[in-house]
Amino acid sequence: MIIYYAARTGTKRTLESFRRLGFGLMVSAAGVHRTEGFERYCLDNGAWTAHQQCRQWSPRPFSSMLASIGHGADFVVAPDVVACGAESLALSLSWAPRLVDICPVYMAVQNGHEREPGQVAQQAKTAGCVGIFVGGTTEWKERTVHLWSRVAHERGMKCHMGRVNSARRVLIAQEAGVDSMDGSGPTLYDATRFIVARALRQTTVFDAMRADKWRTEP
Repeated sequence: MIIYYAARTGTKRTLESFRRLGFGLMVSAAGVHRTEGFERYCLDNGAWTAHQQCRQWSPRPFSSMLASIGHGADFVVAPDVVACGAESLALSLSWAPRLVDICPVYMAVQNGHEREPGQVAQQAKTAGCVGIFVGGTTEWKERTVHLWSRVAHERGMKCHMGRVNSARRVLIAQEAGVDSMDGSGPTLYDATRFIVARALRQTTVFDAMRADKWRTEP
């Protein structure tokens, strides 16, 4: 079953809706460092927010978040650089060994990493990462998520797809075989929340039907 993490909010009505829908929370270093009482939550390093705001990423909020709510998180995304493969890989590999004693670590893959996917995944695993987080630009993410899911699972790692805010992208993630996904759309818009939730229910039913078919066919 795919796990969906919605971007953290402090709005009680929205949080209650997340609980009813079975969502977890993604807490960003760029926001408020609270889990809102959710047992399932993961931690984002805030690099995407910095990229959107055209500013340099700062490690200070990230370190503060780890200190306050790091223990108990499902995973944390090691610091990365959006759409900059080589630079991002070097930064992530420098941070990962420092994070493994706090919670499970995922490494974000970026544009350019697809040239040596197996090597990138193996470097991440050697550094202590247990998952691959598919980041990068939107077009690149959609085009390569199948590749990353495969190379992650071949090495016994999990695969997560970031920025999943539509039924179409839920389907892409499901077809790629990812283990989890996240998005801010369900946090910002009621309509998106229920579109994503409906798509997730449909993929869950599809998985159950497919599993039942596999059990009964010779």
